[in-house]
Amino acid sequence: MNKMKIATVVTIVVAVVYAVYLWVLSNLINLPVEKTLTFYSHNWLEVPLSFEVSCWWNLLIFPLIIMCMGYVYSSEVIVGKEPRGVKDGTGYKYNARLHVFIMKVLFMIATLAMMFMGAVMYPFFPEGPIGPLSLLVSSIILGLIAYIGFSSAIEFMYSLFIWNTFIYEDYSAGEKGLAETYQMNLSAFSKLGLIKTLPFLFGMTLGYICRFIFYGSLIFLKSIRISIQKQEKISTL
Repeated sequence: MNKMKIATVVTIVVAVVYAVYLWVLSNLINLPVEKTLTFYSHNWLEVPLSFEVSCWWNLLIFPLIIMCMGYVYSSEVIVGKEPRGVKDGTGYKYNARLHVFIMKVLFMIATLAMMFMGAVMYPFFPEGPIGPLSLLVSSIILGLIAYIGFSSAIEFMYSLFIWNTFIYEDYSAGEKGLAETYQMNLSAFSKLGLIKTLPFLFGMTLGYICRFIFYGSLIFLKSIRISIQKQEKISTL
């Protein structure tokens, strides 16, 4: 709670500094006004606006930062405490909530960082390609693209290498087996909402398929090795 209070105070101080920064610039130069909504560049999307968006609207970034910090500091409430094996399936639910939470936090950090850097730099470029509203839209869309890509990639690597992989002789996912581990994880993610966990499910399924193929190949090669060893024993008799 104390960390949240300190972070809130720091954010408010930065907001005041930014307001002074805009006020000083407004007395030195004419602050640019956005009249066209642009996504990333003029070649991607450009929509004329029926209203004007000034740099002062960037002050709304700071309440968003405080909201996101409140979400981050509520991690134990959102994710829950780390399970200690008291109940079957608890670990799968905890890992699913933890993975979704981490990716949401990374999405918020990346989006707010892009918005803040643009808010600081945009007043110096009155003829720049992107304004406050365009920066907001572009940051959110690019953050969502990163969320989908990183969620799929991380879950793919997790299912391929972390499910107790390669420490058991049968190369399964441990005591429950590969298929059951996949089903338990699939169920845990699906219960959190199919839309927001779809990238996780996609990556996890790809990892499961690759691991299933690898597991089948190892079984096949192991059977060949056993048959060769039997033939060598027979030939030596």
